[in-house]
Amino acid sequence: MANREKDFSVIIRGLYDSEVGEVIKNLNKKYECEIVYSTWDTWSPKEARLPKKVKIVLSTDPGPGPIQNLNRQIKLVDAALKRCTNEKIFMCRSDINFDTIPFFRYQEDAVFWSSIMSVIYGHPCPEAALMEREFFMAGTKREYYCRFGDWYHMGSKVNIADLYAPCTEQEIVQFKQAFPDYMRNGNPQTACIEQFLFHRYMSKRANDYIEFILNHVRIMDISELNGKITKDIYKNKRDVEYHNSSKHKKLLHILRTNRTRSAQSWQLSYKANRPRTPRST
Repeated sequence: MANREKDFSVIIRGLYDSEVGEVIKNLNKKYECEIVYSTWDTWSPKEARLPKKVKIVLSTDPGPGPIQNLNRQIKLVDAALKRCTNEKIFMCRSDINFDTIPFFRYQEDAVFWSSIMSVIYGHPCPEAALMEREFFMAGTKREYYCRFGDWYHMGSKVNIADLYAPCTEQEIVQFKQAFPDYMRNGNPQTACIEQFLFHRYMSKRANDYIEFILNHVRIMDISELNGKITKDIYKNKRDVEYHNSSKHKKLLHILRTNRTRSAQSWQLSYKANRPRTPRST
């Protein structure tokens, strides 16, 4: 069955500014989908004058933690999903300026992630050890680490709810064991929200992780949204080359054509660093 736009609920989550308002208004004019805007109750909808059919969901800010702003992210998504009446979901952060949604790419059994590529520039990078545990490295190009981002997602309501389910203390402990904090230039660094989301999501899946990724994980490039980042959050691009799906496709191609070596290599790496359940004391 064709993916009709009116069968989708589109969630925009995050702080409001004039650019967010224009994105929502443009989407409302262009598509027949349901639109849900999820933000904090410190904001007054009167500031925006959004179209009446846009559902506005206001939540109390739970504060940051336990990993960056994970609590806030989960809260906004959970509140929005409760107001969605459709089973097909597209969700995007409010600091992405975009005007196109590739509804046609939706797959019932797959979750779409934004694309982030981290490039190691000829010298050891502190993040490399962390990335090696989470992302599959396909064969010879060790400088490329495939990273799945959380800037936007598309998937079934059930899968998105599972992806953003409230985290437990045990899940955080297990994640910290697999991705411990580290130092860079004398400053403490920690793993990111998208790493936790992907790690937890994959930990719940079948044992054949490569097979699952090939069949049920998809990448959506920001160019498909005709989008760009509106906030200056990537001013330092020393080791970040993001949203380049061509490199992702190359890695996936290597996995498909050279499955034995690359799949075993990644699975061994994952198995060696998979979090262990803490012993009870």
